Amino acid sequence: MPFNLTSIRLGQFSSIPLQQFPARLPQIVLWQFHLNIISVCIRSHI
Repeated sequence: MPFNLTSIRLGQFSSIPLQQFPARLPQIVLWQFHLNIISVCIRSHI
């Protein structure tokens, strides 16, 4: 399930023009950060 979300997000990011990319960078970092937290929570529950 998280992998599908990642591929969808990556698809959206890859369609962003290069000049807009630096503005979107904090969102990408935040998304990766949340993804790491989610995966850690999932591992701790298993």
